[in-house]
Amino acid sequence: SKILYQKLTIDSDRYCVDLYYSKSGKEGTLVESAIDKICHISEDLTQIYYIKSGSLYKLNIGGKPKLISDKANNVIKIYDSGKIYFTASIDKGASLYYYNGKKDVKLVSNNFYSCEDVSSEKPVILYYTETVTDTETSYAYKIACDANTYTLEYDISSAHLSDDGEELYYITNPAKDSNGFGDLMK
Repeated sequence: SKILYQKLTIDSDRYCVDLYYSKSGKEGTLVESAIDKICHISEDLTQIYYIKSGSLYKLNIGGKPKLISDKANNVIKIYDSGKIYFTASIDKGASLYYYNGKKDVKLVSNNFYSCEDVSSEKPVILYYTETVTDTETSYAYKIACDANTYTLEYDISSAHLSDDGEELYYITNPAKDSNGFGDLMK
């Protein structure tokens, strides 16, 4: 049997974890130290994605860590195909990135606001951006399919993706009736 376990440590005045791997009841071997966040572990415990010091890594147990990106602070979704959506925060805001298995591509610069939903099967996410001017703040729903992004041109109050990422369900015209409900669209 395989076991992955972590020990909480303090490294340069920050809390992090050291990750250990044990097989067949033997004593654990240190796999990686000073990890900020474990993002994904494969079901068979052989692949680990983690963030350490602002960089995203992939580690195959028994191998060396592979740097995915040197600018990640949060992972939105890691797919079985190895494709990843993640964010990086900078002084001016958050940016959204897509990793296609070979390189990362910036999809949104500095105004990524939040991820609303993700497809569990294909690299498709629903998110929104924030635009701030001197007089107002506005939000726009967008969809990313792999590295392609699309803006939804509707007055949407809520939205949800199907598991396969093929369908979008959303509520539009939110103030249409006196109850504040709108129209459910597909």
